[in-house]
Amino acid sequence: MYLARLGPEISNLIGYVCGVIISFFLNKKYTFNSNKKGHKEAIRFLIVFGIAYTANLLVLYILIHNIHISKDFSQIYAGIVYTVTSYLMNKYYVFTDSISKNPHISRENSNS
Repeated sequence: MYLARLGPEISNLIGYVCGVIISFFLNKKYTFNSNKKGHKEAIRFLIVFGIAYTANLLVLYILIHNIHISKDFSQIYAGIVYTVTSYLMNKYYVFTDSISKNPHISRENSNS
């Protein structure tokens, strides 16, 4: 983006927008195998992204400023929180039809 003479803030914004769009389609198709049409999943995906990113920032801030863990390790821990939060919320809130497609977690097979 610097080659396009954009500042770091705009470059960062464009990177996040591209990343979220690509992440949505890859998760929809490959991670959760969702075939739903419409924009409901996309809106929920954006909500989950906001929640997971906020959780990431909160953990990062607390670890660095309150618990005084190094910035490097704090980034790792905050990244783990982001990943777990995002995955679980995407699985159980955004791409809910993927649960019924998976025989290992469907309710019909839970008694076996």
